[in-house]
Amino acid sequence: MNETNRTQKEPDYFYRRHMGSFKLYRNNHDGTADKIDQSWDEETIRKKTYGLNGWDYKPKSELKQHV
Repeated sequence: MNETNRTQKEPDYFYRRHMGSFKLYRNNHDGTADKIDQSWDEETIRKKTYGLNGWDYKPKSELKQHV
């Protein structure tokens, strides 16, 4: 699999909810990941995830208005 296809399918950074908090991980692209941050606020972690991946961030409240 080439570099372009891999990055389209698997982001370098992602977050997951765990025990009431949200954890930010760096994807090692080998089935493992390293935890790099944690927050009780989902939007804080979501914003960091988007920034690290180079994606355009829009708060969830803005996304709901467009539906």
